[in-house]
Amino acid sequence: MRKRFRATGRPLPARSSVRALILLALSGVASARSYAVVLPTTALYTSTDPTGVIVHTDLPRVVRVVTPGVVWTEVVTDLSTTTSPEAALGPGGSRQCYEHPHASGLELHLFVKTAELAPVTTRDVAITFDDGTAVTLSRGVAIGPTDPHGDREVTLDGFRFHVAIANSELGTTFRDGAHVHPQRNGYDGLDDATAVSFDHQRRKFEVLEVAWPLYVDEVVELAGGGHLVTLDGGCGRFRLQYRGTLSNGDPSGGDGNWSTTKTPAYDTVVGTTAFWLDGSVAGKVVATTVVSEPAPSLAPDRRCFLAPFDGERSAPIAVCFATKDLHVR
Repeated sequence: MRKRFRATGRPLPARSSVRALILLALSGVASARSYAVVLPTTALYTSTDPTGVIVHTDLPRVVRVVTPGVVWTEVVTDLSTTTSPEAALGPGGSRQCYEHPHASGLELHLFVKTAELAPVTTRDVAITFDDGTAVTLSRGVAIGPTDPHGDREVTLDGFRFHVAIANSELGTTFRDGAHVHPQRNGYDGLDDATAVSFDHQRRKFEVLEVAWPLYVDEVVELAGGGHLVTLDGGCGRFRLQYRGTLSNGDPSGGDGNWSTTKTPAYDTVVGTTAFWLDGSVAGKVVATTVVSEPAPSLAPDRRCFLAPFDGERSAPIAVCFATKDLHVR
């Protein structure tokens, strides 16, 4: 057999070796999962028909990207994600800054207009100021609109603040999970929410829903009065100036059922395929679920039910199962 040579005189790799390299590269791409964040203003569709069924989330939620696209992005409600830094991760699981949509124990495939995905940090971003204050954001943090000064608004871990973030740090998707900080045993409590500031108070820093007193990890007394305090949120690490008083102490430390008063009720088991009303595959059951509120079915071999979706902003979404896969309770 005649060997093939490049101009260098070295033989080309065999076809089997090239095939192995291609498969190895593809497996690396497949193993890295991509995620996106949808906001309450983002419409989620059951198909790419913009006149079809639409649902919304109550809060910013993380979804796993299945197929990115210029106009439409296919996503899935990935129940293997968690916001807890301590929870054990199952196969394919990841830690995230936001919860997944509450889809009643179902892993649903949905579509979102790509332009409506929230801008997110694609890697950890550290921002420091000359007064000693700083904020570090994990990848996967949703970034808000630009203010008149060119800063971006961020709402995270119970705070709302404005910081300058370069567009090169942002995207509409991010790889793997977020960097979720473990909760530490802080020892000093901040008693005054209005006494917190950063960057010489030139940028707005608001406390929203953090329970006070807020316990912090590190405290440094400042020569001019007040303290420099450091605390870990879920996806942000904050070093702030605090001009209030410190108190010593210790920090205090969806089941998938759709069942209502209607009968009969059915059990669906993990792995069962779920369908949309038109017969296309909606996803699968990933947590044992009880269904009971019926919806009209278009096929004699399926029963359909109304599944609550992520709170009160969306009407229940109709999901169907093969009759053979339902078990009367």
